[in-house]
Amino acid sequence: MDDLRIERVHCDGHDERRSVEEQVTCESLWIVVTGRFTYRDRRRRAVLDPATALLLGAGDSFEVRHPHGGGDVCLGVEGPPVARLLERHAVGARALPLTAFLGFSILAARLRRGASIERLAIEEHLCMALEPELPEVRTPTRRDRDIADAIAHELHLRIDEPLPLSDVAAVVGVSVFHACRVFARVRGTSIHQYRQSVRLRHALALILDTTWPLARIAAEAGYANQGHMCNHFRRVLRSQPSALRKPEGLRQLIARRTGADGG
Repeated sequence: MDDLRIERVHCDGHDERRSVEEQVTCESLWIVVTGRFTYRDRRRRAVLDPATALLLGAGDSFEVRHPHGGGDVCLGVEGPPVARLLERHAVGARALPLTAFLGFSILAARLRRGASIERLAIEEHLCMALEPELPEVRTPTRRDRDIADAIAHELHLRIDEPLPLSDVAAVVGVSVFHACRVFARVRGTSIHQYRQSVRLRHALALILDTTWPLARIAAEAGYANQGHMCNHFRRVLRSQPSALRKPEGLRQLIARRTGADGG
């Protein structure tokens, strides 16, 4: 993920007595998670508060102030996926759709805990971030289903690879934005969530059918590491992978998934 950078930045809100002009060196998107501050450049000004995003181009200069004296937390993203946003959206601040803000807040929380975040998840959040939050009322077409099926095929085929969203979209010859929207419309889930579900099934099968070490299973199923796989199992299955190799752990999982009493 060398060309894609994401960071959670905390500012204490203590401004210099005189305004200091800042400048970004590459395309970047900043999402306000908590707090508020003012933004001003040569053409515009805005108050940035939670659920607000600021899109900046390479070389843009601006001033930021905290007139209320409080601090803020922002999520910053830089790299080619942000450059693609600038092909569709103008520089400046705008409100985020609520679902987009919630998604970025989850990413910020993961960074605060020191957890890893997959590139595909970041790219998909970016693709949907600045798009209008409109209800999907159109029935998927045959072309939509073909696109979604082709994307799913690629995800299954390359489960153990760090697959960028641009590669997924290139397979079907559409933009990353269109790929995200069509896949969600047809499959009812995001591309990243779908890939995670495929990984979990691969890992679960290997846990039940082999004696491989968990680290090997994590790598085979495409997880970044064993810890990432264990966290995913706890979140989705409410169980540690090692526990599922014991009869009692497997019975408890089946009971939870079926609503049975486990007897």
